[in-house]
Amino acid sequence: MHRAYPHPVELSAEDQTALDVAKKEFDRLTEQHQTADELPDEVDAWFGELENQIEQLEAKRQAYDPGDVAHGGAFVILNHDGTIRIERGFIRPEDDKPHAEAGQEGDAQAPDEESEGNDQARRDGEGEEGENEEEDEEQTLSDTLVRDLTAHRTLGAASQFE
Repeated sequence: MHRAYPHPVELSAEDQTALDVAKKEFDRLTEQHQTADELPDEVDAWFGELENQIEQLEAKRQAYDPGDVAHGGAFVILNHDGTIRIERGFIRPEDDKPHAEAGQEGDAQAPDEESEGNDQARRDGEGEEGENEEEDEEQTLSDTLVRDLTAHRTLGAASQFE
């Protein structure tokens, strides 16, 4: 896999104004309650709303290329402390091929009938490569089966030491 990263974009005038207002209000509340040991519940809730609003507006400053969004994916990861982390912008090699093939087709000449038949056979999974891939797919084990077999092997190894 390779990874696509977002690029910086300018905020719209409306979003920039909303961001400036939210930051000013956040700074005003910070100065006003700087010496307080504990914040009142309503002020704490207002701080949370302002932080969320600022975070959402700041996130708009980064955007992915629409082509990357169409072919990309993300990993959702559960951290050790239970929080969720989302890693975006991953593109599998097979999803990236249409871009490369599209560029080559524009420059390529029309294929003759013999090579076109070979290409079709490869797409249909015929030939040596297709047969090897089908054999590999038949030999793969499900995650559940691998987990169960690993558990049995571990229990068997542990019982030998008792």
